[in-house]
Amino acid sequence: MTSIRVNIKPELLTWARSSSGWELEAIAKSIGVAPHKIDEWERGDQGPTMRQLELFANKVKRPLAAFFMPEPPADPPLPCDFRTLPETERGRFGPETLLAFREARSLHQMHLELLDLTWPEQPRSLPEVSLGDDPERVANAFREQMGVSADHQTEWPDEYAALSAWREALYALGVLTLQFPLPLSDARGFSMYDSRFSVIGVSTRDAVPARIFSIFHELCHLCLRQPGVSAVPTDFRVRHADSRSDIEQFCNRFASGVLLPLDDPTVQNHLVKAAQGGKDEDADIRWAAKRLKVSKYVLLRRLVAAGYRAESDYRRWAAIWNIQAAAYVPPVHKTGGPGPVTISMSRRGRDFSQLVFAALDMGRISLRQASRYLSLDPGKFGQARSRLFSGTASE
Repeated sequence: MTSIRVNIKPELLTWARSSSGWELEAIAKSIGVAPHKIDEWERGDQGPTMRQLELFANKVKRPLAAFFMPEPPADPPLPCDFRTLPETERGRFGPETLLAFREARSLHQMHLELLDLTWPEQPRSLPEVSLGDDPERVANAFREQMGVSADHQTEWPDEYAALSAWREALYALGVLTLQFPLPLSDARGFSMYDSRFSVIGVSTRDAVPARIFSIFHELCHLCLRQPGVSAVPTDFRVRHADSRSDIEQFCNRFASGVLLPLDDPTVQNHLVKAAQGGKDEDADIRWAAKRLKVSKYVLLRRLVAAGYRAESDYRRWAAIWNIQAAAYVPPVHKTGGPGPVTISMSRRGRDFSQLVFAALDMGRISLRQASRYLSLDPGKFGQARSRLFSGTASE
């Protein structure tokens, strides 16, 4: 049975491979065949066996049924590329990032379906801003709209609690924040605008404070109605030589302004302590950053904006931190990594997950549908509910 060749249109194989971002050689290796075999399949000289087709589908993350369509579907356009890359690499993304785009669109559609089944609402449109606006003023207005004070930031127990709180605050304003294992060399975050509910995706491979900054950087892209994909450097240096520079600079200033509004007494108090601390300037900056649940780069950037530090100080410390980061070797964890519940809850966030269980409890969806929405076996639902109740859905 395994030697029987499957009669499928070769263009479907080409579409699935090219849209996945995987090179022919990588797919051939995962299936266990020579690269020229994949080439033969795509030319229509000879079809794969059913087992080979299953392995092919698993590698490119497409359902088996997709290879029996009458013709390849039209894929939606890729997000606008705001990354700092050589011109020849712009618009090119790795397999994990392309998969994240597809999953984000799928989860967005699922989320809208769940809203229609549970609590249909009027569209929540984000405010629209322009590059002619003052990013600090816009940031302050958005901060007030979220209703999150700087005191809240100091009271959150840790950076994970801060991440969860920010995700929930944005959800109330019509933004679904998702997390994916994006390679940092490829992207740190992306955004997709929708008049009813927009989407932001950030990388779980990034430090949590950096993810938080990326969330608000992408939020600014949405408010500018310029969604896309970004690879914001940790030191916030914008290296574009075209119109993207203005957009990225604006988004960086907006994100910094939302996270650390300079006119807030609590923020000012921490900035003063960081600027007038003891002999260990690095430790003072790290202390204030940890208290406010932001990265040390953001904290130092605001010290410069407030006039407590010179731009040269920022460049000096950013260079030191970049060298330290390059030399850092993360510890090797012997565990098998996060389980399916952790992955599901982290990716979707508390609000999406609660919406699934609300629809299930109301009898609007079946166990099978809930399983599809959460990518979880129903046997894991009890653990997932417990995670939501304990407040650990964003790790």
